[in-house]
Amino acid sequence: FLKATGLTREQVVGKRIEEVLPGTSHDRVRRKFQEAIRERKPVSWEEDVTHLAGRHVGELTVTPLVDKAGTVVQFAGVVRDHDEGRAVSRLEYTGHPGAQAALAEVAADIASRHPGIRIAVSHRVGPLEIGDLALVASVSAPHRAEAFAACAVLIEEVKSRLPIWKH
Repeated sequence: FLKATGLTREQVVGKRIEEVLPGTSHDRVRRKFQEAIRERKPVSWEEDVTHLAGRHVGELTVTPLVDKAGTVVQFAGVVRDHDEGRAVSRLEYTGHPGAQAALAEVAADIASRHPGIRIAVSHRVGPLEIGDLALVASVSAPHRAEAFAACAVLIEEVKSRLPIWKH
């Protein structure tokens, strides 16, 4: 949710969803979260709304990660102010139309190699500012060693296989 909206953790944590999304959008988001948890699978939908930070939200996906898992490892790839010795003021990511399918394939491959884990991963496209999240991932597993190992492999595989380019 944070990556889709571009909100910071501070803007969301401790707030009710009604404070983050205007109108009746929060009702749909809450129902989708409940559906994802009940069905134990990701749920995606189009949400045509502008949230409190003024950014438009398009497709959202919620993925349940915690049930019997003892560990959730999260990764956040953040746009930094330099790249290979050069100053960076902003980045723009472009993606192949098949990027979302490739991302799902990578996640499925990693999950098949690590039984008992669950994965949520997303890479943003479009213009991003310094400090924005570009790549986010969460991996849940019964034990921490499995979660850390799977998350590390996931990030490396995403970076090598995903048809997304930065400019």
